[in-house]
Order: sequence, then structure tokens, then C-alpha cells
Amino acid sequence: SPILAMTQVYQHPVATAVWKDSFTALHGDHQVDAWFSAFLGIECKLLWLGMKSTRMLVNASTPMSFADGYPYLLVNQASLDTLNQELPQAVTLRHFRPNLVVTGALPYEEDDWSVIRIGEIVFDVAKPCTRCQMTTVDPDTGKFSDTNEPMKTLIRTRQLPQGICFGV
Repeated sequence: SPILAMTQVYQHPVATAVWKDSFTALHGDHQVDAWFSAFLGIECKLLWLGMKSTRMLVNASTPMSFADGYPYLLVNQASLDTLNQELPQAVTLRHFRPNLVVTGALPYEEDDWSVIRIGEIVFDVAKPCTRCQMTTVDPDTGKFSDTNEPMKTLIRTRQLPQGICFGV
């Protein structure tokens, strides 16, 4: 099984970090590292958190993955449509990298949600997602926008108490 193979190969603890959050992950396959390094043109190491992550966020009781801060990002299609009306050139959902997209809600209605249900699964809406320059990267080319969009417009239209936000 793939999990058994991972546990047999990825056995060497390595200190790593996501932003300012330091934790331990597992390293193991130098051939995989070499392939990623050659493909991406930079030195890479593939790390695995193992069967149980040791990474804990402040004030959280559930271990985290390699995600920035939360494993789920929800974006409202109506909010993207409204943002695109403000932009000189429309952007896609891919600029924001959500793994959940809702339709049928009013623009920015998600800012006021505290709980959502998708099928049988209930999610607590932890907080708005503060955004950074990564939203200006073209997902097809990997290049930053010359116009700093959509960040420039988000700074003007989506300044919340938590920061510049889009999605939850």
C-alpha cells in the first residue's frame, strides 16, 4: 500500500517550518528529491508529516498539515464576480486557491458566516482569509502581475479589521 511504502521510506526527522511555525517532518527518498529539483530548477526535498502530524497551531487542538494556517479555504463565487467588476482584467478562482466554492449566496455574505454545512459535514468558519501578493501570481505562468492586481483592488475594497481579506 502507498501508506506502508511511505512509512518505510520516510523515516528521517527533519526540522522544517511553514511561515514562522517550526515543526518536524520526515524525509527519505533522495531520488524523488532529485527529480523535483531537476524539474523545478531549484533544490527540493519532499517531506511527509507521517501518520500523525506534530504541527500544532497556536490556540488549536487539532494537528495541522503543511497548509498555511487552515486546511480549508472557502470562496463565494458571487464575491469573485463582484471583485471582477472592479478589476481592469478579471481573475479566476485559481488566483485565490480555494478548495471549497459556494454559489447562490450574496457577494461577501461569507464574511458573516460562523458555521456552514456541506452535506453531512459541519464546518466552523474560523476567520476571514487575509491575502498577500500570491493573489497577483498568474496561475498559468507563475509570474507576478505588473499591475499588482487583484491585490491593488482588494486593498481598496476589502480592508477588514483582520487585514485585506477574501474568502474564509
